[in-house]
Amino acid sequence: MAASPDELIAEGLDHHRAGRHREAAQSYQRVLAVDPRNADALHLLGMVAQARGRYAAAIDHIQTAIKLRPGIPSFHNNLALAMWRHGMLDKAAEQCREALALRPDYPQCHNNLGNIRAEQDRLDDAVACYEQAIRLKPDHASAHHNLAVARLKQQRFDDAVRCCREAIRYQPGYAKAHFHLGCAQKALGHTSDALASFQTAVQHDDGDARAHPQLGLLRAAGGDLSGAEKSFQAAIGADRNMVESIRGLGDVYAKQRRLDAAEACYRRLPESADVLNELGSALRGQGRLTEAITCYRRALADDAGFVAARQNLANAFMDAGDLDEAIDAFRETLRIRPGYADAHSAMLFCMNHRPSIDPQELLGAHRDWASRHANPGDAPVRLDNEPDPQRRLRVGYVSPDFREHVVARFFEPILTNHDPEQVEAILYAQVEIEDEVSRKLKRLAGAWCPTGAMSDAELAARIRQDRVDVLVDLAGHTGGARLGAFAHRPAPVQVTYLGYPNTTGVDTIDYRLTDGVADPDDQDRWYVEKLVRLPLGFLCFAPPSTGEPPVMAPAFESAGHVTFGSFNRLSKINDEVVALWSRVLQSVEGSLLHVKSLSLNDPAIRQRMHERFERHGIARDRIVLLEYVHGRREHLATYGPIDIALDTLPYAGTTTTCEALWMGIPTVTQASEAHVGRVGMSVLHQVGLADLAAPSGDEFVRITTELAGDTDRLATLRRTLRDRMMASPLGDGVTVTRSIEDAYRTMWRTWCAAS
Repeated sequence: MAASPDELIAEGLDHHRAGRHREAAQSYQRVLAVDPRNADALHLLGMVAQARGRYAAAIDHIQTAIKLRPGIPSFHNNLALAMWRHGMLDKAAEQCREALALRPDYPQCHNNLGNIRAEQDRLDDAVACYEQAIRLKPDHASAHHNLAVARLKQQRFDDAVRCCREAIRYQPGYAKAHFHLGCAQKALGHTSDALASFQTAVQHDDGDARAHPQLGLLRAAGGDLSGAEKSFQAAIGADRNMVESIRGLGDVYAKQRRLDAAEACYRRLPESADVLNELGSALRGQGRLTEAITCYRRALADDAGFVAARQNLANAFMDAGDLDEAIDAFRETLRIRPGYADAHSAMLFCMNHRPSIDPQELLGAHRDWASRHANPGDAPVRLDNEPDPQRRLRVGYVSPDFREHVVARFFEPILTNHDPEQVEAILYAQVEIEDEVSRKLKRLAGAWCPTGAMSDAELAARIRQDRVDVLVDLAGHTGGARLGAFAHRPAPVQVTYLGYPNTTGVDTIDYRLTDGVADPDDQDRWYVEKLVRLPLGFLCFAPPSTGEPPVMAPAFESAGHVTFGSFNRLSKINDEVVALWSRVLQSVEGSLLHVKSLSLNDPAIRQRMHERFERHGIARDRIVLLEYVHGRREHLATYGPIDIALDTLPYAGTTTTCEALWMGIPTVTQASEAHVGRVGMSVLHQVGLADLAAPSGDEFVRITTELAGDTDRLATLRRTLRDRMMASPLGDGVTVTRSIEDAYRTMWRTWCAAS
């Protein structure tokens, strides 16, 4: 016996509710084969078509049903839905009004009309519709949620939170409501609440790609890069073309220094100036400077006013050793945005590398930075620090380098050896991603204050609140410095030290810690700050803590020739340095030179380096260009084949000189007039090798040649330098720290006396 139309419709509804849309359609079509004018079957067939995304067919079926049986509110409501999804917004609104004329107390139709008005950007009308739906049906979770979305668009975030909570109260597993709750909480700055809401959204609907990228962004901002990576990967798994997540994942990889993976992400994105800038930075971080420069130039061709790309272009030129081009690019950046303090600082840092720079010009450039960027304009705030010359001091250190960074290697011994009865150390950390070094320094400090989210004024206020007595800048004009906060005078005594080889130019910084070798008595005129010369040297080096390679036998014994080396940045190896080193190689028959720098990962730069030496008659088989290696142990091991390290000028090495000494390798330096070129001389004085500091190029060649010929001395130094270094002031953290804290005490007493 054949099934009746009612039985077929019931069968179709069972399939329909189970999501078996094809089978449902077949049941309804069997009804229509018997009764073509069955309005219920036509209406339901339209609903199936709508569920399958076939909106034109849905509209046709439901319109036919309405003609056959007018006056049914649900028919008009569902026709409105099909028209809305087909982009026919005005006609969809008309059908909603038809339905509501037939049934004014129809909450679902008020909700649907609200959705249509929202898409038409008629948000006030949408809100009225949602509120009417809720009045008619207070537990209408969808209407509460849709009202929340409208409030979000109106930037009424507190109202959006309230509406989302109502939706969740009536439907706890409502993933979209949890998602939009997170959006509202994020907009209000309630980061931890937003994180929890996005996590709940994912738990209820892991396939919804929208919550994952929001989770990724929040986790990345909070420093949870591993969690952010998982969130972005989950989002991409749900939607492989989700640009926001691919970009977010690339940014996470960049912060993790997984630059090849970051590069791969950026190359998947549609090309834009912003993406080209990020791709350029990923390439630059791998030492692929030629490609990076091309990316930055393409970004600037698309957007000539893109100052971040222009500054990055300048930095890439500097990395490649093209100092004049770098400075021109920095100046163009400042022409476009005169208030760009970070780019101005980067230009000052670059200027320190130029062989021809005049000290007076350099001082003027630093003063110019201060006049532009270190004038907060607010009235001086009265400091209420207790002027007791004998009490325990609160010393604040401000730096972006409380992480795996060369500055941390010189700062750690000072923090480790602080006298806790005399000094409380507070670290103001401009650190984006904390690492194991950060955690170690945090344990050693009296307090740790992240500063990345603070403006200069806010940081200064926090320092005043902490009643810091002596505030120490450890960065100068290097990346991430906070000199603008010092301009607000948040502490009675302000000092600069360690991270930058020149004056800050900032009048509110009172003192600069140095020593008498790095800054002889005639150097005071080149500083805004008063120089305080520490008696035994201004540096203290923290050797590798674990896993350092042993000192090897002298390299010349197995190689049969002397090998020179330099692991300094390429920006320090200017044409004058190449000419000087070439004279050394010509003077020491059969000798080789090892040069290692990240920039030498670039084939074009390697070729250019060989050509620079060839112009001085040095064959390329005598110049060994080493690519960058990851890991500190692996890096130190590359000192093994070297007998003598050659320093750069006018910007001398610091970390590279100390690392060479640690590995038993003496360094020869040529001291210049300014501090930037005398740090190597200071280090050598500390370890008792002052005779290896040359006053001129001729003396540099003579000293190096004689040392290369003194194999007994080389062998002795190789065997004893590590112990000698650690027994010297350079390795004596206690003594150097006492001298620094004595200096703080003297500065403090001077302020107390003036108060």
